[in-house]
Amino acid sequence: MKRVITYTIYILIMLLMFFVSLKDTYAADVYLDVSKLAKKITIFVPDFVSERASADSDNLSRKITDIVRNDLNFSGIFIIKQGTTYHGKDYKALESLGIDAILKGTYKQEDEKLTIECHVFDVTKAQRIMGKRFKTDKKYLRYLVHEVSDEIVYSFMGTKGIAHTKIAFVSEIRGNKEVFITDYDGYNLQRLTNDRSINLLPRWSQDGEKIIYTSYKRRNPDLYIFDLKKFTAKPLAKFQGLNVSGDYSPDGRYIVITLSKDGNPEVYLLKSNGKVIRRLTYSRAADISACWAPNGREITFTSGRAGTPQIYTMDREGTNLRRLTYHGSYNDSSCWSPRGGKIVYVSRFSGKFDIYTMLPDGTDVKKLTHDAGSNENPSFSPDGQYIVFSSTRSGKRELYIMKSDGSNQRKLFPEELGSILQGDCCTPSWGP
Repeated sequence: MKRVITYTIYILIMLLMFFVSLKDTYAADVYLDVSKLAKKITIFVPDFVSERASADSDNLSRKITDIVRNDLNFSGIFIIKQGTTYHGKDYKALESLGIDAILKGTYKQEDEKLTIECHVFDVTKAQRIMGKRFKTDKKYLRYLVHEVSDEIVYSFMGTKGIAHTKIAFVSEIRGNKEVFITDYDGYNLQRLTNDRSINLLPRWSQDGEKIIYTSYKRRNPDLYIFDLKKFTAKPLAKFQGLNVSGDYSPDGRYIVITLSKDGNPEVYLLKSNGKVIRRLTYSRAADISACWAPNGREITFTSGRAGTPQIYTMDREGTNLRRLTYHGSYNDSSCWSPRGGKIVYVSRFSGKFDIYTMLPDGTDVKKLTHDAGSNENPSFSPDGQYIVFSSTRSGKRELYIMKSDGSNQRKLFPEELGSILQGDCCTPSWGP
């Protein structure tokens, strides 16, 4: 079976191909203290109602309501109760049904502009928790509703949700590999590249405005940067040889990357404009898959210096080198949780790849995937609560999402969208 990012084949493929050649707030937020709740928050989410009496020809009520309910359910902190409409203020009746909060939402369409207004109430205290208005072009409906959902999550937790976030990945199209992005829930698929070549390993900038990736469009594995605002791509590092596995620093000022310009694949530190600052590793083996820690001071990477691919960590100056993994014959694709408390990575046993987590010192190793094909390329969500990864459990390589403890594993793309991407999907990166 074809593989994309196994350490040895990955390097061989690289070398072989090289040599062959918007919103307003009008009420102060009041937060519920949910930090000590032993159960999820039960929230009543009636259908969103039009502010006008005209017919809902675009079925906006259903679209908005369905997205909000799905987002809040995905957040993991709510139990959703559904209903058509609720105009009353009898919160005692709702409380008697075990409901903790109620969301009341309206919308208004004016030409191509869409305005959504929502209020969230604590039914126990009969007190408004949040009231906000959101406005954008109608064509950005899903993004706007995701923003609504994230503000609702924020009103309860004090931290913004991830409904507005996106995932970048590579999908195979007629023998080529192109870069795509999608909403966190698998909708709103968008193709970025049309190079008719091989593109690999997309990674987001911290502001969500750029994606770096490696492309063979000029017959050398060069690092490219895609500007999402301008919707254009340009080469960032095009040294002769490998320019792969780039990753932005948390402050967006630097990139760690593997270059073979001096002979051996080693990890280098670059400025975000592509200028080389220093070489970080010195080894006879290949050093790849570098990833920044959220503190911006540490970097993990994969090296074969011990005879097999293992994960190491070092300071951003290339000092204080330490080996983290000792189990298994192959460990790769490390990715730090944005909260800094865990590192997710891939390990191989009995020919199959599975996803594990460990603490930053290499202890407390936990296996997250079990007996379900080969699982690779893990990437944390911005809040550290979820992991996206690729898996062959269905027969072809597809993208899956799971909780950071390995629970609730499911396909990223809904069934109705599953036929859009015919080829394998791999190397996902969860962006802001």
